[in-house]
Amino acid sequence: METPETVIASTIGAMLYGAAGKHIQGKVLDVRCGNKPYKRFFPECEWIGIDSRPVGDIDGSLEDFPIPDDTFDVVLCLDALSFVFSPMRTVRECYRVLKPGGFFAAAVRNIAPDDNEILWKFSQRGLDFLVSSAGFDDIQLVSDGGVIGSEWASMANFEKYSIHMSADITGWLDQMNKRYHAVSFVMARKL
Repeated sequence: METPETVIASTIGAMLYGAAGKHIQGKVLDVRCGNKPYKRFFPECEWIGIDSRPVGDIDGSLEDFPIPDDTFDVVLCLDALSFVFSPMRTVRECYRVLKPGGFFAAAVRNIAPDDNEILWKFSQRGLDFLVSSAGFDDIQLVSDGGVIGSEWASMANFEKYSIHMSADITGWLDQMNKRYHAVSFVMARKL
């Protein structure tokens, strides 16, 4: 049974590789990189991670990168904006360190467990406003990844007790998953 965290991570990976994969090349900055889970999809890239936790290549503020202007071909901000104090400052920093013509991608979770770590949630309109206000152009928004069904089934322990959901319930869960996406993904360029 997939957990909500697994659904989010796999959805972000699929969106990055599928929708944005052709744009990921050259020197890549991975903002709030963690253990760089998406690097394996792009082994030919020079992958540099920045994180406020001591796990990245660069240990630093996610609102004031210790990086010169126009340094990277690609900046990825995957599952980061919900956790920073100032998402606008982070997106502006992404813009600043991106080379002209460079590619930016960000993913935000639309659902989250009540773990007291999430500071922000974004609608598609809010994400579009955030990215366009930072100066990005050619903005494309995508949402995907149903999580309602997997979370509900996980909480109810259906798999543990070998209980199968009826077609009526799974049909309803499929409709909810289409309406309430787990992840919103944005792609943009610095012209």
